Amino acid sequence: MSLDWIISRIARQFGIDINSLFFHFLYREMARQLVKYAGKEKTPDIMRKIGGDASLDSAKRHPTIFKFVSPGSGNEILKYIKMLWYTVFGTNMKYEVINKENLEESDYLDLYIDNCPICQGYYSDNLDLSKEEMTSIFGNTGYACLLLGMIESVGNFIIEMKEIPYTLEIEELECKALGAQRMRIKATLVSKEQ
Repeated sequence: MSLDWIISRIARQFGIDINSLFFHFLYREMARQLVKYAGKEKTPDIMRKIGGDASLDSAKRHPTIFKFVSPGSGNEILKYIKMLWYTVFGTNMKYEVINKENLEESDYLDLYIDNCPICQGYYSDNLDLSKEEMTSIFGNTGYACLLLGMIESVGNFIIEMKEIPYTLEIEELECKALGAQRMRIKATLVSKEQ
C-alpha cells in the first residue's frame, strides 16, 4: 500500500464536498468587501492572513491528520499540497511539476495547477472585479493569496511539529484571474539559519 494512497484516504476523510462555485463566490465577496473597507493595498495581506490563521487553528486541533506528511523535500511538499488541496476543495489537483529532476532531493517545488476553483470562471459575472482592478489589487501576489496562506501556515505547523529545521515559503508566480493560462506556485524550504 503506497503512502500516496494513505494520504488520499486521509484527505477524503477530512475533506469537504463543496462545489468549486462556492469558492469562487466566497473569494470574490471577500475580496470585494476587503477592498471596500480595508483598501486595495491591504486586501492581499489580509486575505493571506485569514487563510493562514484559520487553517493553523484547524491544524492545531487535528494534528494527527498530518503524521503521514512531512514537507521536507520537493516531492514531500507535492504530497502535502495534494492532500491539502483535496481536503479544502474535495477534488484531486490537476498539475504539472516544472522541476521534475531531482525532486526527491530538491528544497523547492515549482508547479503548474490546471484546476484552480478560485479563478475558474472569473469575469463571467457582472459582480466580478474587472481585470484592471484585479491586476491593481493582486498583481504582486496572485489572487489565491488566501489559499497560499493556508498552505504555508499548515506546512510550517507540520515542520515545527516534526522539528524540521526549515520554514516553508510559498508564492503564486502566475494567476489565471490575472491572465495566465494556468496557476503556477513555487514552494521553497528555507533553512531557519538563513
